[in-house]
Amino acid sequence: MNLFQVQNPSYGFLLGIPLLAALLAFLTFPRSRKDFLRLTGNSDSLQRSYNYRYILREGAFVLSLLCIVLASLGIMWGTKALEENRKGVDIAFVLDISRSMLAKDVPPNRLEYAKMLALTLVTTLPDAHFSVVLFKGTAMKAIPVTEDRQTLENYLRNVNPSFLQSKGTNLASGLQEALKCFPQTSSRHRIVILLSDGESQEPIPGSILGRYKKEGIPIISVGIGTVEGTVIADPTPIRGKDGRVVVSTLQRPLLQKVAQETGGLYLEAGNLPLNRDLWERIEQFRFEREKVKIRIVPAERYELFLFLALVFLLVYGGIRVLPWRFEKE
Repeated sequence: MNLFQVQNPSYGFLLGIPLLAALLAFLTFPRSRKDFLRLTGNSDSLQRSYNYRYILREGAFVLSLLCIVLASLGIMWGTKALEENRKGVDIAFVLDISRSMLAKDVPPNRLEYAKMLALTLVTTLPDAHFSVVLFKGTAMKAIPVTEDRQTLENYLRNVNPSFLQSKGTNLASGLQEALKCFPQTSSRHRIVILLSDGESQEPIPGSILGRYKKEGIPIISVGIGTVEGTVIADPTPIRGKDGRVVVSTLQRPLLQKVAQETGGLYLEAGNLPLNRDLWERIEQFRFEREKVKIRIVPAERYELFLFLALVFLLVYGGIRVLPWRFEKE
């Protein structure tokens, strides 16, 4: 585990706020000092006193802003023990319904294979609750966590690419939407099963995978397709902008990365019997989590930065209300 981690690196642009405040304080210093000395009289002692107070006051304000930004970044170091007392399991299927899933290198095609795999799990895990997230260029939570297997099975059987009108494939949007499926107050284990060929036009931000790791939600990535790939018949072979027939391939490295960074595992279509292997891994995960009640997770330090921000704000406010002492010369 890394000694130092940033949970929300995408918020790094907020560092511009304290930098802007520091720049404004620097630019306004000469005029502010001039106005002060015009009212109180120009003397060396007053200049020194004003300089010290101005630097301390504005410095405290800038530091308070900096600490607030650092807290929002989710800086973590060290670890802490998190007690768990979970029973049962909630499973979110994250199903890729982009056009590449119509490729037939896995019979009858990638999407139908993924649906059959999900349906098999629904019937072999009687005490599990399930939800469904669909994604293409965008994602939607199609079915929230439910015990209604009939509704779930009917929906999965009928899923097709027309359920979403967006173009392209954005795997990150599906994973982000899946985080919203799990009730925050639930005491059940949580697992995400990603069913995809791994083709995605957008990168997956580290903050999304970091949140999965932080909340102890493993992603089981199921790669559906072949590395050799095949054309996509919809119903005729799809062609790119250059007029050439598009060959869709399994993007194994991306799916493996998603599984590895969230404490999950990677499985691949064609490794028979995949449905039994997947079932065994889920049961093993539940057994291990229910046996070990303490989980070691990265320790967030936002409380420290918020405390420091409060201290600097008190310093800033104290200097502003502290009365001046004028010495006779």
